[in-house]
Amino acid sequence: MKRILGLMFALLLSAMPSAWAQDNGMTPREGPAVATPENLYETVPLFDTIDDGGNVLMEYYSGAQLEVTRVIGNGMVQVQAGTSGASIMGYMREGDLRYGVLAMRDVQQCITQAQVESERPIYAYCDEQAAVIGRTNWEMTYTAMGKNGEGWVQLCDHSGGTGQEGFLYLPEGAGELRAMFSWAVQPAPGELTAQEAYAAAIDCLLDNPGLYAMQKLPEELRTREGLMSMDAQVRMVHDWSSKKTYWDVYLQNGEDYESNVYVLLTPEGELSIAEHGNG
Repeated sequence: MKRILGLMFALLLSAMPSAWAQDNGMTPREGPAVATPENLYETVPLFDTIDDGGNVLMEYYSGAQLEVTRVIGNGMVQVQAGTSGASIMGYMREGDLRYGVLAMRDVQQCITQAQVESERPIYAYCDEQAAVIGRTNWEMTYTAMGKNGEGWVQLCDHSGGTGQEGFLYLPEGAGELRAMFSWAVQPAPGELTAQEAYAAAIDCLLDNPGLYAMQKLPEELRTREGLMSMDAQVRMVHDWSSKKTYWDVYLQNGEDYESNVYVLLTPEGELSIAEHGNG
């Protein structure tokens, strides 16, 4: 029996490095990944060739959220940066990334911000011959996750709201690079999806009618139908200082600020905070 147990323990130990490597964010794999420069305020390059001897298409700040589409096997991975209709494809060194949705919480995110004083086109690619997918508004601040040496920045929505994505030509330069202390992330396996978090927030409010946030609502909104009639913004946010991740569900009642409800849930759906207004 001791020999059998010893053999089983040895087999378990031999399997641990592989399993650990798949979970530690270091092993290259397809799916979500984030940029990890050697120093927080540096960048990592996206190349146009399958090795790192090609031209640099873009450079990405720490924590930039990317998608690995193929592991090449020569120390490089193929990467898509941005969403469909507003993205760029290229190649990055394996060691310049961390892999998996949890890497989004392990690597601090940096961004630049620019407030453009005049209306400018936002392109689907970093080329003025590319399709125009939007235009800047002087009242808005635009957030970028990367840049290149030709005056382009790649916009991103780090807050998980409705921010504009695409490419903006800013030859005069974007704002100063700065570290973020909260940003939007994706749920990990075993955590609620956005739709489940929305449903859980509604249930938490209905299960606790004595909450001050519920009491501030007009009576007709204190039902399931009433709550579901409100505009909803649902996002998962990671707080760098506390190292905590939570679902942020914001229910808006048109222009009535006092009748808005702000709900924070754990990733598994337990109620943390419920307030009226904007939190």
